[in-house]
Amino acid sequence: MSQVRPTLRVILRRASRPSRAAVLAATIVILFFLSVGSSDLSGALRHWHVLPQGQTFSTAYFTQPSNLPKHYTPSKRQYMTVTLENHEGISTAYRYTVTQFDVQNSPLVTLADGTVSLRAAEHKSVIIPFYPIDGGSRSKMALSITSGGEHLSLSYWANRSAE
Repeated sequence: MSQVRPTLRVILRRASRPSRAAVLAATIVILFFLSVGSSDLSGALRHWHVLPQGQTFSTAYFTQPSNLPKHYTPSKRQYMTVTLENHEGISTAYRYTVTQFDVQNSPLVTLADGTVSLRAAEHKSVIIPFYPIDGGSRSKMALSITSGGEHLSLSYWANRSAE
């Protein structure tokens, strides 16, 4: 019995000391968590389906809907200001297109296009300049925003200015 006790003490001492590999692994994990921001980390974990998938979505709206142009002049620059909000949980790129439609709601021309990237939980107001063409007495200015398989649309009607 005297031989069993010293052996047990040696086993317990060895079990209580972390190995060099465990210390190195823990150090790497801690450094990883410190180098990655919390929102980026949670977004990545959701993307990898490690965290539960919540409701993800994006929103787009006219920043000042009461100030949308009521008239347009062909070949004269106009602006459309839109606010985008990213609730996707990860950084997301949004592709946008501004299209002018005639009174029959038929597309006439693409007036502007581009891409806006937002980090997770970021919102941003985007000013989009465009030059409408002569689309008749009344035209619809439509903004189409796509990201992945999602599609958002905003539009307004404007009368041609009498110049």
